Amino acid sequence: MAMKKDEISTKEQPSKFSIINFLFPISAAISVRSASAAYADFFAERVEFNSVVYSFQQLKDGIALLEDGVDPFVTKNMHFLPLTLHFFRHLLNTFPSLILPLFIFLDVATALMISQAAGTVWRRVKGDKEAQRIETLVFNLYAFNPITIVST
Repeated sequence: MAMKKDEISTKEQPSKFSIINFLFPISAAISVRSASAAYADFFAERVEFNSVVYSFQQLKDGIALLEDGVDPFVTKNMHFLPLTLHFFRHLLNTFPSLILPLFIFLDVATALMISQAAGTVWRRVKGDKEAQRIETLVFNLYAFNPITIVST
């Protein structure tokens, strides 16, 4: 049975991932994280976010020990891989202004990957219906979570 030109198909088409659907949320997530960087000193004093900030401070302390010629792994509180120490040592010494954009990029990329995984699982369990909405919901829940924003 052929459709007439005027008829609109009501049959749902399976939705494919499109970055276009996520442009506004991605832009908003990047903007919120960039704006929150201005309040980093305030967040560093808050007990709720102390472990994340303290972890990056430990990394910088390990790099300082490494640059002073002291083995940072002699102390019991250094829990970073040597590769991580050397990578961030190089990054902090050559391009310190890239740290924030790198963390923002990794946060947004993580949100996209998690949303894709949620969409894939939803399609396998429930079918294609509402998979796009689930992807968007999961992206928004991760990207706009206050803890992930402040810890960037």
